[in-house]
Amino acid sequence: MDTFKKILAGVYLQYEIIFCMGYLEPWERRLINTIVFCSIFLMIFSAYVFLPDYLSNLMELFKSHDSNSGFQPMS
Repeated sequence: MDTFKKILAGVYLQYEIIFCMGYLEPWERRLINTIVFCSIFLMIFSAYVFLPDYLSNLMELFKSHDSNSGFQPMS
């Protein structure tokens, strides 16, 4: 568990360095954190909602041997 805490602390330190959190005022820090975490949440949520349907359509496209599909097996 200590190694997990060290890894998490290292990741948080990298995050602070990348976004220059040490130079920001507290309200600016909260604003940047809110924007970053909302962006990450929206990316994860949209991947959860849209990725399964996209992948199933993609698999159907590759499996399909219909004449209407974009890909045809080489013969």
